[in-house]
Amino acid sequence: MKSKIWILPFMLMGMVFLFTNSCKKDSGSSNSSSGWSALGNKDMYAVYSLYADKNGILYAAGAFTNSSGNHYVAKWDGSKWSEVGTLNINDNIFAICGDSKGNLYIGGSFTDSNGAYYVAKWNGSSWTNISFAPGGGYILTLCTDASDNLFAASDFVAKWDGNTWTRLNMSGYDHFVNTILIDASNNLYVGGGAF
Repeated sequence: MKSKIWILPFMLMGMVFLFTNSCKKDSGSSNSSSGWSALGNKDMYAVYSLYADKNGILYAAGAFTNSSGNHYVAKWDGSKWSEVGTLNINDNIFAICGDSKGNLYIGGSFTDSNGAYYVAKWNGSSWTNISFAPGGGYILTLCTDASDNLFAASDFVAKWDGNTWTRLNMSGYDHFVNTILIDASNNLYVGGGAF
């Protein structure tokens, strides 16, 4: 089936802002004030994105840093938070997603030594830099499709097929994409402000 691209011409917030000292979950209580509980006690100020893999492992990313001042991706295993590898990035993580092979991808306002924004990939043992040829601004949102193609967006939308970045045509739309999603039929949806 040929995929379609849908533009949602209204304001959506693609980032999750949890200005607390931890992530929280809802226990399902009908009373919203008492149904939430903290996931551990790790200090994680400004969580911008969450992702849960097929095994139910929860990952969080954002503006938070460890005791050494380094940004990191946090993993919740059901009882405690831990760092995913050792990241060497210089700014915030706005987006996190994964693929069917268990790889994680992050994007944000971090740059390489040449000042270019890029996507970082975790393969289960190390972080690597996926050079970001399409250019444009920092990366606000990421998602993958059923074939494990990666999509990244901000003032652009681009597709990574594992070897090459291809910038998708967004002519006529002149604002940042805050959120991106692919459904089970391989339709691509983007939402942002003032398209």
